[in-house]
Amino acid sequence: CPAPPAPGRKPKAENRPTKNKQNNNNARRPCSVIKLRLRSLIQKRADYVLHVNPAGREKGLLMIYNPLENAVRRTLRIPLYYTGKTTTARLRDSDGRAKTFKLDRGYNVKIPVEVSARGVAWFVVE
Repeated sequence: CPAPPAPGRKPKAENRPTKNKQNNNNARRPCSVIKLRLRSLIQKRADYVLHVNPAGREKGLLMIYNPLENAVRRTLRIPLYYTGKTTTARLRDSDGRAKTFKLDRGYNVKIPVEVSARGVAWFVVE
């Protein structure tokens, strides 16, 4: 998934073929995966992390963990800028139900979430 060099620029030295070096096989390396920590690790709120892979069919994985003794119900604002989504995003929950959300001007989506006590919830961004 490395991007091609800009017009008029030489490729980076590690990507140039040489007589003495073997070419690295970049085909097996995954595309860039970005991990965004959306909450700090404090024991007073739910903690959530967004893993992003814009080159894949599934653009992201949102993991939500509730460390509290009681269930949490709230609306989360999730930034989907790095997923490559621009207007709408389809989120599929752990039960397999999918729903389409409209992104705002900042490429964010607001989703209602309910996580049981000491539970985990996840959503796949498609």
